[in-house]
Amino acid sequence: MMGHSMGGLIVLDYALHYPEGLRGVIAVAPSVGDLGVSAWKMGLGQFPSRVWPWFAMNAGLDSLGGSRDPEVVRAAEADDLCQGQGTNRLAAEVNLTIDRTLNNAVELRVPLLILPLDLTDISSVMQTIQCMMAD
Repeated sequence: MMGHSMGGLIVLDYALHYPEGLRGVIAVAPSVGDLGVSAWKMGLGQFPSRVWPWFAMNAGLDSLGGSRDPEVVRAAEADDLCQGQGTNRLAAEVNLTIDRTLNNAVELRVPLLILPLDLTDISSVMQTIQCMMAD
């Protein structure tokens, strides 16, 4: 199973919960470290998530974070399905999933390959591994 960015977080979480039948996981730039969203926005997003879960605001994500190809970036920015918005509920659930994944990473029982978005920068892979293997 393979996932990129938030999809990388989702496949890691899935593999922790349902490893049966999986032959391995490939996580490309999984969202387990710095998400590029300011701490105050993530905190604000969590606070009213149960009361006002559909409230959305601009997450402030860098549209260049998904590709170095300008054509791909332009296509993503023009795509109605690619949004910079995030709801309170999404912020709360992403934070819970990151915490759960990092706290239980040592229990992962399937082969795992973590790839950075930028293959010339191995530091992002090392940061991910350090986050996942911290006590």
